[in-house]
Amino acid sequence: MPHKNIRLLIVILAAMSALTPLSIDMYLPAFPEIAVALDTKISLVELTISIFFLGFACGQFLGGPLSDHFGRRKIVLLGLGLFSFFSAVIFFSANIEFMIVARFFQAFSGGFFAVNCAAIVRDSFDEKEGARVLSSVATLMMIAPMIAPLLGIIVMKLFGWSSIFAFLAIYSFLLLFACKYFLPIKASSAERKSALSFGAVLRSYCSVLAHKEGRAY
Repeated sequence: MPHKNIRLLIVILAAMSALTPLSIDMYLPAFPEIAVALDTKISLVELTISIFFLGFACGQFLGGPLSDHFGRRKIVLLGLGLFSFFSAVIFFSANIEFMIVARFFQAFSGGFFAVNCAAIVRDSFDEKEGARVLSSVATLMMIAPMIAPLLGIIVMKLFGWSSIFAFLAIYSFLLLFACKYFLPIKASSAERKSALSFGAVLRSYCSVLAHKEGRAY
């Protein structure tokens, strides 16, 4: 892969990886405002974090096998599109129950593209070069958790708490556009299709759990 394309890949993957911490940390300062606006308890607003992690985990379990079968790019685009949609849905939340359900599906779709970041690198580079690219992605991605709360406060003060999710919807939609037209991965490496079956997926996860180091992680 040309050096210019490697830099572009790193930037896009870092922006994609940053979407998860932005989705968690940006709205933390808005908890009191959300509780008042939706006439609910802070504890129920806090539940939207737990439900996000649950949805995110489930999305990765499904997104990985789907990307193996249908191709990385297709599942990444599907995940970003759904993430943008459900972020917009949260923007219009009228009660906490609606928000909780929407957060689950927002996170579920987020797992689709998050699980593919490392997979795209693995498909595109050898072990040594892949480690260097992942290290660069992680370094850039670390910026997101540091600036997310401040960014959330600025957006909330200017436009209200719900605009945080409008920001996430726009961010993920622009990222979808960038991935569709500028993500420098070859179709041959991004679409190494494997059979899609529950048994095959289960056997793959069992092989990981049977490995001592993998089981610990």
